[in-house]
Amino acid sequence: RQGRGSVGWVAAAMVDPVAVEVFRAAQADPHNAACFDSGAACPTWASVSHGIFLSIGASGVHRSLGVKVSFVQSTTMDSWKPVHLKMMQLGGNKRFEDFLEEQGVPKDVPIRERYQTRAAQWYRE
Repeated sequence: RQGRGSVGWVAAAMVDPVAVEVFRAAQADPHNAACFDSGAACPTWASVSHGIFLSIGASGVHRSLGVKVSFVQSTTMDSWKPVHLKMMQLGGNKRFEDFLEEQGVPKDVPIRERYQTRAAQWYRE
């Protein structure tokens, strides 16, 4: 008989230990311990395109922007390709924030506009 507990065990068994370690290390940085867009604590989503951590609410906005603008994955439920993990290791909330600041993108720009800027496009490329 397979009960609810066995489903959780199967999901836990499928978690990539490399990904778990990458996200544990990244979120030890206080900048990555909060959603880049909303500031919500303990983000469990990420924009691979920008190397930033997101809350579930912000992840929905990013998904609506389309994968060419922001490719979003769960840090706890999705499988991660090595190249995407590397993008997260090389990125981070602070790095993206600093880049936008250097490019003159104000912090208070609405989310949809922020990721449509030329600066955000350069960062993705």
